[in-house]
Amino acid sequence: MAIDLVLHPYYGRYETDPDEIYKGQEKAGTHSHHAYATAYVIHKGCRLTLGLLAVNHADPWNEVVQKLLQQVRRAGVQIDLVLVDRGFYSVA
Repeated sequence: MAIDLVLHPYYGRYETDPDEIYKGQEKAGTHSHHAYATAYVIHKGCRLTLGLLAVNHADPWNEVVQKLLQQVRRAGVQIDLVLVDRGFYSVA
């Protein structure tokens, strides 16, 4: 299973809450993004998303990982190995 942080560039203003916009490094000409974390497996060349969680800067990374792992376990998937991208590598 892999855990990944996904950033989608956003060029407008927030709709209702400033926390819905994730501020980060510039990507595609903006520092504003919609962010979410995914937990997925790749089986026979297909990516299967097992967990999905909206993320903002106030969310502790360890809680994001724990919530994703809970979603995967609730789906009945046994986790033997977890690979994470650089956004999560320092999580205990």
